[in-house]
Amino acid sequence: MIAFFMRHPTLANLMMMTFFVLGLTCMSTLKRETFPDFSPPYIIASVIYPGASPAEVEGSLCLRMEDAVDGLSNIEEIKCDAQEGIASLTLKLNDDADLGRTLIDVQTEINAINDFPVQIEAPTVKELDWAEPVVDLAISAQASLPHLKAYAEDVKRRLKIEADVSLVNVSGFSSHQLRVALNLVDLRRLGLTVNDIATKISRQNIKMPVGNIELTEKNLLIRFDQQQVNAHGLSQTIVASTAEGGVVRLGDISQIKDLFELEEERIVFNGEPRCYIKNTKK
Repeated sequence: MIAFFMRHPTLANLMMMTFFVLGLTCMSTLKRETFPDFSPPYIIASVIYPGASPAEVEGSLCLRMEDAVDGLSNIEEIKCDAQEGIASLTLKLNDDADLGRTLIDVQTEINAINDFPVQIEAPTVKELDWAEPVVDLAISAQASLPHLKAYAEDVKRRLKIEADVSLVNVSGFSSHQLRVALNLVDLRRLGLTVNDIATKISRQNIKMPVGNIELTEKNLLIRFDQQQVNAHGLSQTIVASTAEGGVVRLGDISQIKDLFELEEERIVFNGEPRCYIKNTKK
């Protein structure tokens, strides 16, 4: 073949130009993407074993799970990680594997194990969440952490609705809490205890469906929504009544602080609180 083209260089040049023109023609139809879509060929099965040491997790969970899935097809690698209180089995699939079918098969085999310790929680089997970071948006302001969290959640909502960004997460905050500091003198005067106040808050601070109304053309769902998510709303909870017919609200006998569970779990930049809005893509 090489000798033929050496004797006919014109034909070789024509073929080269033909491939070049075809390449230019097809370039506009090629799919190009900075973060291309792909299906992660991994499945992870997790089992929680409260209070167990890594050695106990390996002997009681990992070995049994590895034996259960050992006979499944299209699996390249099986690895089980034994940590304190949890076992994580990771399966790497080959290119011929049907991810959905294999997921069901693994779930079936794990659930069929009948000699797990009775203290374990129900096993979970899922695709390995393979999310690629796209962009991180940092927000800092001279504001309290609750106000910064509320603004970040509003930005997250607008990104999802207006910019059609599906995977958005806010980081930089621990669990949100409303802390109630009761005045013991007022409690004694009203004849109440701390447990009484906790019961009254839990009974009034609820959100639940209560039924539906069936009409000719549509159904109306009815919900009772009295869940308070800020300090002002919680302070309006009625905890007692007076002989004159008045009411005593939670804010009258306590101080309510809007804060987070772990004050040390926060981000500070130049003396100002900061948070991140992380955009990812699967």
